[in-house]
Amino acid sequence: MNEYKYHYLFTSFDLETYDLEDFKYNFVNITSFRLVDTADVGVKQILKDIGLYSHHIFKKPYLNLHFTKSTVLESEPALMFDSVYVFAIGLQTLEQSHSLTLSNISCEDENSWDGGLSLINYLNAVSSTTKQEITFY
Repeated sequence: MNEYKYHYLFTSFDLETYDLEDFKYNFVNITSFRLVDTADVGVKQILKDIGLYSHHIFKKPYLNLHFTKSTVLESEPALMFDSVYVFAIGLQTLEQSHSLTLSNISCEDENSWDGGLSLINYLNAVSSTTKQEITFY
């Protein structure tokens, strides 16, 4: 099943993490999609920052992910980074227009947070030019 006449469409966004050595020299047609553009300048900067953070906080040897060609960034952590970043932008924007106050929450009461609707609106208003995204290039 690894001859030139076979065509494969993979639905995994992390195909780079699989060993495809058996298919490499047999001219098998492989199609896949990926969410992370590791050639993008913004992504390279984020990878560099992650390497510096890892070195500083965890006292591990500095791995410069910016210049390592074999670096594979999986889609799940990239999507997590994007979602946390958009949430931070939304909270920051909300804080500029509303005073954020801490309030007690309860699992029994169905009281919603006063700033919840505004936060959702600010999250939806975050544009691709505002956020420093990793995925969806």
